[in-house]
Amino acid sequence: MVIVEELSKGMRMKDLFLKRIQRIPWLNVTTLPIVVFILALALITITMLLNYVDMQARMLTIIFAIVMHMAILLKQQKRRILMYIAGLLIFVFINLRFPLEVGLVEETYFFLPIMLLCLTPGKLYANFVSILLVFVYYHSSRIYSVSEVIEDSMDVILVNLLLSISLMFYIKLTEKIDKFKQDSYTDYLTGSQNRKAFNDTLDSMINHKKRNIGLMFFNLDNFKLVNDTYGHNVGNQILIQLSEKMRKLENNNISFYRVNGDEFSFIIEYKKEQELSSFIDLVLSLLNSEMMYETYTIQMAISAGISCYPKDAKTKSDLIQFCDLALSEAKSNPHVNVKHYNQSMSVEFSRLYDIELGLKDAIKHNELSVVYQPQIDLVDNKIIGAEALLRWNKGGIEFISPAEFIKIAEKGSVIVDIGKWVVEEVLSQLRTWHRLGIKKVISINVSGVQLMDGTFSTFLKKSLKAYDLQGHDIIVEITETALMKNKANIIQELNKIRDMGVSVALDDFGSEYSSFNYLSELPIDIIKIDQSFIRNCGQNKQQQMILNTIIQLGHNLKMKLIAEGVETIEQQAFLIEHKCDYMQGYLFSKPISVKDYNELIVHEE
Repeated sequence: MVIVEELSKGMRMKDLFLKRIQRIPWLNVTTLPIVVFILALALITITMLLNYVDMQARMLTIIFAIVMHMAILLKQQKRRILMYIAGLLIFVFINLRFPLEVGLVEETYFFLPIMLLCLTPGKLYANFVSILLVFVYYHSSRIYSVSEVIEDSMDVILVNLLLSISLMFYIKLTEKIDKFKQDSYTDYLTGSQNRKAFNDTLDSMINHKKRNIGLMFFNLDNFKLVNDTYGHNVGNQILIQLSEKMRKLENNNISFYRVNGDEFSFIIEYKKEQELSSFIDLVLSLLNSEMMYETYTIQMAISAGISCYPKDAKTKSDLIQFCDLALSEAKSNPHVNVKHYNQSMSVEFSRLYDIELGLKDAIKHNELSVVYQPQIDLVDNKIIGAEALLRWNKGGIEFISPAEFIKIAEKGSVIVDIGKWVVEEVLSQLRTWHRLGIKKVISINVSGVQLMDGTFSTFLKKSLKAYDLQGHDIIVEITETALMKNKANIIQELNKIRDMGVSVALDDFGSEYSSFNYLSELPIDIIKIDQSFIRNCGQNKQQQMILNTIIQLGHNLKMKLIAEGVETIEQQAFLIEHKCDYMQGYLFSKPISVKDYNELIVHEE
């Protein structure tokens, strides 16, 4: 009934046939020639058996069928053709010894060259068989009408010639299509499978509901530094070497891809989690090693993220997202180079995403504010100024820690807008204080992202002029972590800032690089000693020696020193004894509002 309905809708019989054929799951480009060969052989064999009475002819027909079946079953092409020729000679002998009626000749002779086409697609061998069969046909059909013989012979030759040529062009076209497809799945640089192949493979595996799939993303740590130091050619060779090494691990259950830049992926089908763990350990051991290129020896390290289907995710998009989260977690921790996804990462990601969205509207919704932590002269215990610190009351109901939201802001351009807002807010307040006769220096924290933008110094110069302030009214603070990430560009910007008369302070000194070597090279006027050195200076002799060395070094370089996080009388006493210049911390005051800061100044005077 379905067929009748489809025909009634105007579908042609040929289209309907092709549609039905395509629905057969085992019928494809590989199996179709075999099916046609067997059907043709069956038709020839049945025709001959039904029309031969002689037992010898029947026995030879059965032998012919067996030989031809062997031809299609053999794997080597040469053996297939030899077996076909043997069957063909048996067929010729039968037809010469026991000629068929002219009406049956066309049925048998027509399909025999087609069988050879199935064995050797794209070749013209079948046409030689057609010509041979015409001679046999002519010899065995002399008692019949010559015109009929010629007509049948031409049918056999022309049809097989057209089939051969059509099939040859089809195969060449198919080969080109396959090559284009292969090229579209291949990474141009490394020869590995690319992102398109990755997506298609993962789609297929999840759609077919493979039992367990492990997804591994990894990339090279500080690969940009390799490119910048040795050049892109060396960087490319490193990627090629890495890919060649990783492709050797591929098998039926493991496939390797270059997803993007220096980011790679493995898709692993596994039965037990131990198999996945062992493979990951193998990959890490191969990658966390030296790589050689010409005279260069480069130590490489990777960060990797792992997620699993269906254990962690039920869909492709979730599997990829969770693997990305695990990779980000691994990259954020310098002591861990591989992370397996867990649900807490999604909770954290949701939190980060919520903060990122909120930051974009924080200025517009008037959620940001500035508080001030006084800085004290250790000689006379007087307030010399304050550090301006940013606060965010998200939605008016939740205070977000700067330690949390500043890092998120620095990942995007929003930190630039927030930084400009802070500068203008502080300068506006400074102008108000100046009009009230309060002239204290205010320190403003500036992100490395702002300085790398290259326009901050220009913005600061215009802002100072707009608020009728001088460069010596403020101090710009930058952390040593931010400074060392893009040293050359940031130093250039800091020099422009110092040319305005603005002092530069190096914040959190000792928290990261803890190197004295670069201090003389940097355009800084003030060292802010990280609170980790202050915390135990009252009791820890080693800490006291380090702290004293920092103070002496700073003074030798003609720099002022501010001790951060001072909380006890003992700490203050040690700093006074070793002639540290200034301090700030809860011992004197926590960060306070403008109103409270005003009261402190008034009370002091």
